Amino acid sequence: MGIKLKMTLWYTLLAVLTAGLMGGLLFVAAQGSAFEYYSDTLNAASVLAQSQLEYESGNLEIDDDLDDIPDVHIALYTGGGTLIYGRTRVELPFEAGIVRRTASGGLEWYVLDTQLTFDSRSSVWMRCVKAADSEAAAYVLVLRVALILLPLMIGLTALGGFLIARGAFRPVDRMAATAEAILSGGDLGRRVGLHGGRDELTRLSRTLDGMLERLDEAFRRERQFTSDAAHELRTPLNAVRLLCQEAMDEPDPGRREALIAEIMERTDGLSRLVAQLLALSRMDAGRVPVEMQEVDVSRLALEVARELEPVAEEAGIALETRVEPGVWLKADPALLTRLAVNLLGNAIRYGRPGGHAWLTLAGEADGVCLTVRDDGVGMTPEEQDRMWDRFWRADSSRHSEGTGLGLAIARWIIERHGAHAQVRSAPGEGTEIRVIFSRK
Repeated sequence: MGIKLKMTLWYTLLAVLTAGLMGGLLFVAAQGSAFEYYSDTLNAASVLAQSQLEYESGNLEIDDDLDDIPDVHIALYTGGGTLIYGRTRVELPFEAGIVRRTASGGLEWYVLDTQLTFDSRSSVWMRCVKAADSEAAAYVLVLRVALILLPLMIGLTALGGFLIARGAFRPVDRMAATAEAILSGGDLGRRVGLHGGRDELTRLSRTLDGMLERLDEAFRRERQFTSDAAHELRTPLNAVRLLCQEAMDEPDPGRREALIAEIMERTDGLSRLVAQLLALSRMDAGRVPVEMQEVDVSRLALEVARELEPVAEEAGIALETRVEPGVWLKADPALLTRLAVNLLGNAIRYGRPGGHAWLTLAGEADGVCLTVRDDGVGMTPEEQDRMWDRFWRADSSRHSEGTGLGLAIARWIIERHGAHAQVRSAPGEGTEIRVIFSRK
């Protein structure tokens, strides 16, 4: 049973209970009003009848107008209960001043007895009787009104409950339809699209749309990443395969040895690419722990420069360091080392042969600034916008041995440390990347 049907049934049940309670109250009120009407009528008739009686010299004189009292029957009895005037319609013991209801002759009657005393020895019972037919008519009227109004109220309540439930759950229907469409068609571009409301379901729909937006972006990046990774792996693998085939067919031992050495070099490049792919995958999955501690950044920067100095010499790049001593920072030492290696390695790889690469570290008023600069090929503004993308490399550097993942990893490390990067570059004038860490 659906929630909307449950809510409608609940509204209807409440309406039935309310209608029953109202009907009962109406019936009791009608009954009370009828009893009050009969009581007032009988008391008024009793007073009027008493005015039509006269007692003189031991004789009771009855005016003929006693029979003209409308709808009320008057009967007079002696103190012993003998009828002296009128007609006996009910058999009931006398009880003065109380309106009673009784059945007699197939009818319902209201009875009022009044004891009249004329002298110390003479008394008379006057009984006023009125049929209850008008009360039955009043009950029937009340019941007719109740039978018309109460079902109408129940129907309106059920309809209103259904409309309210349908309106309240319309956002849920749209969410379900969107989810089913995504499940059946795999289209993460669909959105619930509820706007303008302030209720809980509208806020939930906006949250779901935001989640779908992030999922769509994540899957898009994942597809792009997979495509780029396949492309980047396919080219060197094909090259290695061709080199292996050439080495197998090469009769000259010297040439064969050179081909094997080139295969080893290509394999090392593939190993670096796979390692970086695994690193990025772990970073995206949140499986790379960030262990923040106080780090001597000056010492770390000098160690990175010493490690990459042979690489710079081999590339014909003069590596210069300007490191301020005694600079400390709260960071992850392993990730910070990788950041410096990636940035400085990038500067060496894309530097101008015979040019320079600079590594600078300086403490500032509210943070630490790590700067890597080269005088190599440089980048256009459009290239600077894409430099952090995975597998992207400038056209002028396609010949390099880079994997196109170093800066993507560097960006991840910068973001995890709450730092930000500033890039200045121009074609033919080199590139400068400043990473500013906050001490807070």
